[in-house]
Amino acid sequence: MKDKGLCFWRITKLSVLGLTILMLFTISPFNVANCQETFVKKLSVNPNTRIASSDFTAICISYPKKLYDLIVLQIGEKSYELKPEEHAITNDTVFMSQLIAFDAPKNSFTLQTNMAFEGAITAFLIHPPQLAIPAQKQKADGNCDEPPMMLQTEWRQGLPDPDYQRIPNRANNLIIHHSATDNELTDYTALVRSIYVYHTEVNGWSDIGYNYLIAPNGQIYAGRDPGPVLAQDAVLGAHFCASNTGTMGVCVLGNYELAAPSNDAIVALLDLLAWKTAKDTMNPLAFVPHPLNNELGVIAGHRDGCATSCPGIHLYDEIPNIKSGVVEILHSCGLFPGTAEQMTHESTIKLFPNPICSEKLFVQSEKEPIVKVTAFDMLGNNFILFEASNNTENKKVELEISLDPAFYLIRTETHNNIFVSKLLVTQ
Repeated sequence: MKDKGLCFWRITKLSVLGLTILMLFTISPFNVANCQETFVKKLSVNPNTRIASSDFTAICISYPKKLYDLIVLQIGEKSYELKPEEHAITNDTVFMSQLIAFDAPKNSFTLQTNMAFEGAITAFLIHPPQLAIPAQKQKADGNCDEPPMMLQTEWRQGLPDPDYQRIPNRANNLIIHHSATDNELTDYTALVRSIYVYHTEVNGWSDIGYNYLIAPNGQIYAGRDPGPVLAQDAVLGAHFCASNTGTMGVCVLGNYELAAPSNDAIVALLDLLAWKTAKDTMNPLAFVPHPLNNELGVIAGHRDGCATSCPGIHLYDEIPNIKSGVVEILHSCGLFPGTAEQMTHESTIKLFPNPICSEKLFVQSEKEPIVKVTAFDMLGNNFILFEASNNTENKKVELEISLDPAFYLIRTETHNNIFVSKLLVTQ
């Protein structure tokens, strides 16, 4: 955050000393151009006292840790329990709260607590200028192309650009987050702008922490600015337990401790992850070691790296389905990631006869009941051969097949795993 008093002093000093000093300041590290407008107002707050302020559209609170679960933010008729922000840096005595955002500007608040304490409470009132929401961009189904997204030049209008040395990064792990913001919000562009101001002016980061953000309506936002040289998915972010190298961060807007993510958000997340895994030949079902987790999934949740509830239990529980969904999209594009790796599990799933020249195929699982069996040809076309009913617990299924002579990949889903096996159909 810039010091406005210092900026004023410089400008006054320049006007007094004249053009010569102006030229010196122009080439000095303390250029007046660095005195950018700030979009955060910082206030010291007494609890149980109504605080009136100029309009703000988001707020976060720095408060003593002894008030954990004992302090409530009251805005109008609505109360918000303060929870520690899972990306902020704290010390031994102070928490920074989660970001609390609003669709309409607010101009007063009260912090309520019944506990006597010593220490400071500080409110950070965030007020980026309002911006009209551009129309949502649609993605054509059935391909693994990069999905359309709202670029920084669109959502960052009226806010300062980041200015820093970008660090190139190749992602091996794609990390899913949630913003932990109110699920009732509908102005998603304003929320992304508030997160940007929060990360840069409150946390003091060089840019927004995530590589991508996804709204409940399916709108994808390009996050951390890669600059003119790097790609959006290849710039180092700030999102994964202070150990970001080798990761790409995707934040789904909302609080998924409290609710399930929308179908539109999941579809957009699948599109984004399918494009990324196809582009970089990544296996969505694989695990790649990371300094924080030797068995970190290629697609993983924030909580897989450190002690956090992010991305919320309802979104975290969807990650196995997200992995399967990404694989299905890749198969529809004619891509079969990790086939060689899955072949190491062939002793778990058996196909017989193989090669096959009849119309009956048996699929047997040694451990878990079979949920679904799908055949894929080398063009990416798929044929569902078996799908279990809710009451079926078969470890062995007999299938009537009618496939042209060719080489196929048979994808067998059990309750917790997916296996790919080779099948040769002869005349």
